[in-house]
Amino acid sequence: MKYADGLSRDSDNFDRLPRECASLHPTEETPILIKRGHEGYYPIHPATDVDRFNKERDITSAQIAAMEIGSMFGWDAPGADPLTHEEGS
Repeated sequence: MKYADGLSRDSDNFDRLPRECASLHPTEETPILIKRGHEGYYPIHPATDVDRFNKERDITSAQIAAMEIGSMFGWDAPGADPLTHEEGS
């Protein structure tokens, strides 16, 4: 069964990714919001502290990296799995 975010409950990524995370736009360095299963990103308030946003939600750097890749290259890309970004992987 597919959910609105494009992932299925059977997908290993579903349980390893947060619903959303904050990041910085790769060229403009402005805060953006990435939503699990969605292509692209959503602009957020320019004063948003990205690190604080993610820390308050216990989002890891591996999850952020996976969300960035998934939003740009597709949620089936190997890099969209946070396990590929964990130390020692």
